[in-house]
Amino acid sequence: TPAQLPPYILDRPDDFQDEYDLLASEEDMAQVQALLALLDSLQTLQRGKGRKALSEALQHQGLDLSEGQIRRLTSLLEHAGLVQSRQGRGGCHITLKGRNFLNWLKNRK
Repeated sequence: TPAQLPPYILDRPDDFQDEYDLLASEEDMAQVQALLALLDSLQTLQRGKGRKALSEALQHQGLDLSEGQIRRLTSLLEHAGLVQSRQGRGGCHITLKGRNFLNWLKNRK
């Protein structure tokens, strides 16, 4: 469907307002941005992280999120296509759409 095509194919700029609205209605956007930034930095290392490791890494950044909160947040992010969670020990990875969303968030006025 056209909704699944990337913006460059549809000849329109990235607009993540729908994803933002979905996440902002459910979550603190500072937590969303921190988790996506962490996953982005891990993607550079080509490593996924489980909920426990993500929770500990975010605690070092001053964000206290439990494994349950991480699970709920990653579930929402996965529903929006921003992250991919792998079963077993594969951990959670940011998608290309997630990276683009993170950049959009950083540049949002």
